[in-house]
Amino acid sequence: MAPERPGILLFEDLAVSQLGAIAHVRPVYDLVLGAFTIKERIEAVGSLLISAHMVRPYLAPLVKRNDQQAIPNLAFGTTGDHQREFKGVSDSPIFVNGALIADGLIWGKIQILRPGEALRTTDDRILAIRPAKGLDQALQVIEQNQSPEEVGFKVSVVSDARLILHRWDLLAWHEEILKKDLDRMTGPGWDLEDKMMRVPEGFATSTGVMVRGEDVYAESGAVIEGPTVLDSRTGPVLIRRNALVKPFCQLEGPLMVEQKAIILGGRISGSYVGVGSRIRGEVSNSVILGWSNKAHGGFLGNSYLGKWVNLGAMTTTSNLKNTYGQVRMYQGGKMQSTGLLKAGCIIADHTHTAIGTLFGAGTVIGTGVNVFGAQGMSPKWVPSLVWGVGRERTHYDFKRFINTVEQVYQRRGLSLRSAERGVLESVDHFTRGRRQDWLNQFSG
Repeated sequence: MAPERPGILLFEDLAVSQLGAIAHVRPVYDLVLGAFTIKERIEAVGSLLISAHMVRPYLAPLVKRNDQQAIPNLAFGTTGDHQREFKGVSDSPIFVNGALIADGLIWGKIQILRPGEALRTTDDRILAIRPAKGLDQALQVIEQNQSPEEVGFKVSVVSDARLILHRWDLLAWHEEILKKDLDRMTGPGWDLEDKMMRVPEGFATSTGVMVRGEDVYAESGAVIEGPTVLDSRTGPVLIRRNALVKPFCQLEGPLMVEQKAIILGGRISGSYVGVGSRIRGEVSNSVILGWSNKAHGGFLGNSYLGKWVNLGAMTTTSNLKNTYGQVRMYQGGKMQSTGLLKAGCIIADHTHTAIGTLFGAGTVIGTGVNVFGAQGMSPKWVPSLVWGVGRERTHYDFKRFINTVEQVYQRRGLSLRSAERGVLESVDHFTRGRRQDWLNQFSG
């Protein structure tokens, strides 16, 4: 009889702090890269059961609320008591870094790990680790930052693994991975949730829907109104069920329009449009996680938006410096080179912008920011829960912020769950000092 296959335990490591606000309200493995979240990619590539999730303690109630087993990761400098129950986890699971962009080659190395073995990247980041002497052996490495060799692991170094480290990795790898994902999803053997129809090249309806290229697909329930052009010559176009494409759109692959999303008009290319989002204007090479609004004109390029973001009319992002030099972006308390010629903005969840807002290349905006009042360009970095970025700038009163969030949810027929509110309360708390430091720059 073949030995029982080990379960997978996804964990967050301390490097998640480098990602900043875009990972404030979710575990790192819930970030989308390509057409999937990191967790969905692991589930698709591997065939092993994810039995538990080790996350920052304040996120554990949210993960548990989603019917996943959540274990607080005590590496994150927390105080107080946290219930820790490794229910249903074997003594020798494989701990896998939740920032891993999995592929078949890397997963092949992970799933054959024996008890007492670990994989590490060339920059000394733990990729995967399988204890031989109980869970504490792995926790000494993951939570106490001990060397895996010191606690008895045989370590192999992997040079070809991708783990998200810098926030601009979400921009740099997006289009390449999206195209590969869509090639697989629209290829033979992939079981989409609903029946998928390939729309033939040259197809044209009486309402003016025109198809160019051989890789345009629509799931049952998707509605496409003309005049519209669907162009897959640069990559597949996939319109998911119950999505709506309104007239006067030009959609260019690689492109994925998720369920219940509405494309209101304009040119959308090389992008992932998340569930329930409403998009208009020009969008290129960007990720929009879901339930976000860009319902008016303006350019969004090489950017990453969290959920529940609302961009006011003519909000526009630069994604290229006039000098054609490498774009710099705020991370780790300073501006750093991204190594990218094109990089737009990263805007975290629940942030709203005023009409006519302008973002320079490499702008980073935190969670729950009300961006208004800028004289010209918005600041290149704004911490979470700030009210205003011009002369009127202050802490965003949390009760006022939550009241707005609740109203936004209600407009979509949803309600804010207590676990989500708890996460936002934690974000308000642990970003307060950094927010005050940022505000102090403008005083006096």
